[in-house]
Amino acid sequence: MKMKKIIVIVVLFTLALSCKNNPVPSDAIKKETFINILVDIHIAEGIYYEQMRIKYDSLGSTSMYLSILEKYKVSEKEMLITTKYYSQNQREYKKIYTEVVDKISMMIEEANNQMEVEISVEKNDSTNVEVKVN
Repeated sequence: MKMKKIIVIVVLFTLALSCKNNPVPSDAIKKETFINILVDIHIAEGIYYEQMRIKYDSLGSTSMYLSILEKYKVSEKEMLITTKYYSQNQREYKKIYTEVVDKISMMIEEANNQMEVEISVEKNDSTNVEVKVN
């Protein structure tokens, strides 16, 4: 019976510790930069996997990630620390991914609107309708 009490106390203590908010590590990436990196990574992954689907691989997966980190002047270590921190703080990670999805959705909507404008302009300019995708 005493052993059961000790186990229950240890489990409750562990649960209590896991619920506290950990401070953001000092060498973690700023939240907005992290969101932008994730947006770029998901867009690059989409391009990469589309190229793989059609058997054209001009982007290497590793170089793709490294070039995105370089764009934001972020080291692999900083990315790992930041990803680890947010993966341990699921509420914050969910908020971040909501922003990532919102940004990608906005980019898709802007691209679709641009295509509609180009189609409309070409219809008015000639009888030969041609769709351009930038």
